[in-house]
Amino acid sequence: MLKDNAATATHWIEASHRFEPEYGRGLTNHLPMVLGALSMLGAPESTLNAAYQRGCRHLVAKEEGRGAGHDEYGAQVARFTQVIAEQGTEAVVRRHLNDWLAGLSSAAFHCLIRLHFALCANSSAEVAHALAYWATRHTPLPTPQPYPEADLDGQLHSARVLGQRLGLHEAGLISTRIETLVAHPQGAALTGVPAELTLETILPRVLSWFDASGDFTLLHGVTGLQALVGLMPLIDEPERALAHYWQAYVAALAVAPGAVVPEEPLAVVAPDWRHWQVQTLGLTDSHDIKVIYSLIRLWQATAHPGIPGVIARRLAEG
Repeated sequence: MLKDNAATATHWIEASHRFEPEYGRGLTNHLPMVLGALSMLGAPESTLNAAYQRGCRHLVAKEEGRGAGHDEYGAQVARFTQVIAEQGTEAVVRRHLNDWLAGLSSAAFHCLIRLHFALCANSSAEVAHALAYWATRHTPLPTPQPYPEADLDGQLHSARVLGQRLGLHEAGLISTRIETLVAHPQGAALTGVPAELTLETILPRVLSWFDASGDFTLLHGVTGLQALVGLMPLIDEPERALAHYWQAYVAALAVAPGAVVPEEPLAVVAPDWRHWQVQTLGLTDSHDIKVIYSLIRLWQATAHPGIPGVIARRLAEG
């Protein structure tokens, strides 16, 4: 279904390092992640080339002659490149990932996502760039409060109501809206940690809310959760990681403009992996490619029966 790593795309991914990690007003450069996802889906060289050329069009090239150490991001890339060479990729990633758990939602979960994709690409250069991006965009949320009496569904519904009441669905970066919600006294309480918080209780809710609306903000909750699951072997305290993810996810749902309360259970459909793989390789939207890839990865990790139906609906609507 998926290749073990994206090594076939390594030269394309590393070619993308000539671009800044963001463009426009703080939007994330998705190119290295898209190339990795397509490669793991079995994309031929021609598809990777087309994705690279398409993805370059809106990106910002690094200033010629500026040099790797002459800006904050470039300096971080140089630092992580050296440290990885000295200490090894896994040791460096493990240390910083555990230090940065409070910032899982940094840059709308993209720091987390890019790091996971970088490890799958088996490229130490891309890992250095991913760590540098997180280092420059790390925005830790406050320690989530215990919320032992909360029922997860009620918590999500209340968060949606609060976000609407506070008017936090307006245009703006997802990460900024999340931070604003959590900083609000009611938001801080509402994004606390319920007693029954596990991957098994989180996953169906993340899937259901995304499937009900296809909301752009909630899409990042899916891809962020998959990246976290993929990185779990390197995390020392999985429960703490899930608590920080849930805090950020509840806040993201609260500020998601298109969030719709799920009315029906997730559809259970027979997987058609080969057909879906071909369909995904024909997509051109970076978010669609990444979310289908992430859903397949979540299926491989959890075998949740609702995942194939979410994939089928997303591809049908795309």
